[in-house]
Amino acid sequence: MKTIQERHWEAATVKEIVALKMLKNWNKVKENTLPEGAVAINSKFVYHRKGDRQQEARDFQDTLAPVVKFTSLRLLSSLAAREEYHIHQANINSAFTQAMLLEDQPVYLKLPEGMRELEEYIGFYLKLNNTLHGLKQAAHL
Repeated sequence: MKTIQERHWEAATVKEIVALKMLKNWNKVKENTLPEGAVAINSKFVYHRKGDRQQEARDFQDTLAPVVKFTSLRLLSSLAAREEYHIHQANINSAFTQAMLLEDQPVYLKLPEGMRELEEYIGFYLKLNNTLHGLKQAAHL
């Protein structure tokens, strides 16, 4: 990572790892103990685009991008106005990392550069408990 903003990217990476650890997004699995037929997919920190090497039917069954209908927003707004409720907006930074994965379709990750060098992760893969940004399953909230 050779950019003028390298320090900011590193800080963002550390912040993300800490948040994911607090959410218990993964369990460490020794590299030589993956179940038969399981494949650990590559992972990397991506700062501007998402990308992966997942294959449909092998790593996921379908994808979903939930959106709200405008009519639903109008209905909720009118109900809130009628009942004199206050409306607040929130941005959930880790929303995509809280969707649980199906137990019968485990996802194993090879550690990304910058994380695999950390002593606590040497010789391990990650078995995801919840989704990560960039996984096809991430939109299943």
